[in-house]
Amino acid sequence: MKLQDKVMLVTGASRGIGAAIARQAAARGARCGLIARTQADLDRVRGEIGGVCATAIADVADRAQVDGAVKKIEGELGPIDVAVVNAGVGLHGPFIDAEVDDLDRVMRINYMGSVHVLKAVIPSMIQRRAGHIAVIGSISGRMGSPFEAGYSASKFALTGLTEALSIELMPFDINVTLVSPGPTTTNFFEASGHPYDRERPKPQSAEHVAGLTLRAIEHNRRDIFASAFMRQALISKTLVPPAFRWGSMRAFAKELAELRAR
Repeated sequence: MKLQDKVMLVTGASRGIGAAIARQAAARGARCGLIARTQADLDRVRGEIGGVCATAIADVADRAQVDGAVKKIEGELGPIDVAVVNAGVGLHGPFIDAEVDDLDRVMRINYMGSVHVLKAVIPSMIQRRAGHIAVIGSISGRMGSPFEAGYSASKFALTGLTEALSIELMPFDINVTLVSPGPTTTNFFEASGHPYDRERPKPQSAEHVAGLTLRAIEHNRRDIFASAFMRQALISKTLVPPAFRWGSMRAFAKELAELRAR
């Protein structure tokens, strides 16, 4: 797929990976439709990318807002050719300390928010028998992340949904890509309540993840890992589960000791 003159919808487009995808897509000649919760942030990104661009405010957890935002963007740019489902939030800390309301919020935004976007864009793609969906998941949706249990569960749900849709939408010539980033140099960790402080894996830039995502769309690739290190970790989990579990316990020895000391 050539992105020149294609209409690309990006959720969570006001910062981080979403903003980087919008900037790089616009540089490729795409007509970008940006969705986020704050108009000022959207205006800033719109000013950065130039080109043909439309914006709409929506909380992805609210289906009516998503439907209205997608209609607004389609009205300004035309039918959506590519949808990048990116909006999401994190949640850090032991599961035993997590409030149920916070766990529910993470699932509503990360999983149901993605469902709302997909339900808004897929019918038009089916009618036209064309389209591409790229879902920004997480390596935490491929292997359980200790002390991020609620976030990890929401991304596992998104992985399952995306894998299923990659088969279900084939009869309509709609391609589906799942992107699994590892730690990324955005404000994600600070927003989740805990800055990233591990030596490995090294965080990658939002621009790196964005570039991989756009190349995957252009070449109709289904499954992309932004980090070779995390891809190897997933292979280890699949082939040698006891070794992977031992490695995880070693990596989180400090946190586990703190729990044990309670």
